[in-house]
Amino acid sequence: MNQPLNPKYTFDAFMVRDSNKRAFREAIAAARSFRVPSRLNPLLIVGPQGSGKTHLLHAIGNELSQQYSKPKICCTSFALIEEKICELEASATMLETIGQVSDCKVLLIDDLQYFAKAVELQLFLFDLIKKNKHEGGRIICASRHPLPRIETLGLLVDLFEKGTVVKIRSSLKQFRKNHQENETIPLFDSSSTL
Repeated sequence: MNQPLNPKYTFDAFMVRDSNKRAFREAIAAARSFRVPSRLNPLLIVGPQGSGKTHLLHAIGNELSQQYSKPKICCTSFALIEEKICELEASATMLETIGQVSDCKVLLIDDLQYFAKAVELQLFLFDLIKKNKHEGGRIICASRHPLPRIETLGLLVDLFEKGTVVKIRSSLKQFRKNHQENETIPLFDSSSTL
């Protein structure tokens, strides 16, 4: 259920824009405050497809891997959890599946919005996050929609109420699409020098 962190997704490689500045700052703060209690636990990054949510999740994991010698970091997504549970349905229980990631100190979950469609996986996710948080771990999630908009994830709203939710307004791809008809958008600022 654990996917490797993408080494290209770092804070240095992230393109900071007005639309994602706060999410970027909060992601850095979440990575740097790993050892102390924080308002950023849990952290939910919300934004449209292509806005950099996954990049920030992996950047947090990569930063923590470099800073600390032994935080066990588990990076997963709805698709990976669903696939693993389907594989194990005949031979394992939900508790065994939870056990595979329960010793993680940092739990990174991408595509949280898809759990709204899979009622049977919601309790699994709720138990996993609750156990991680209770044991002092960090939870960082990404979703295309804020939790209140995902009505069927009511249990998770309670867990995230004491954390932080940051929104990315739109992606660079959407920005270019919206402005394509009106003007040419330079990729680089021509007034700056290298």
